[in-house]
Amino acid sequence: MAGKGSKPSDGTLASEWEMHVLGAPADGEGMGRASRELQPLVFTPDEVAELLCVSRYTVYRLIEQGNIPSVHIGRLRRVRKVDLERWMEEHLSSAS
Repeated sequence: MAGKGSKPSDGTLASEWEMHVLGAPADGEGMGRASRELQPLVFTPDEVAELLCVSRYTVYRLIEQGNIPSVHIGRLRRVRKVDLERWMEEHLSSAS
């Protein structure tokens, strides 16, 4: 049995594992190592600021206020891609 974050040994969930852990496409397209481009699973606050077209200060304020969830990896603060996407969906839908 595979532990959290470890690749399954039976191969049945390999594509799901690769999509979750590596950010690879689940349909198998571009699964070769040379052609696969990994997608980030977490963003730095600076990257979030760039994506949202706001200042770094604004991102840190939103994180400190609990508006954008974040995680600590060691001493570093990161925003998970799924959390940022969820936050954007909630705020973009309420703005329209």
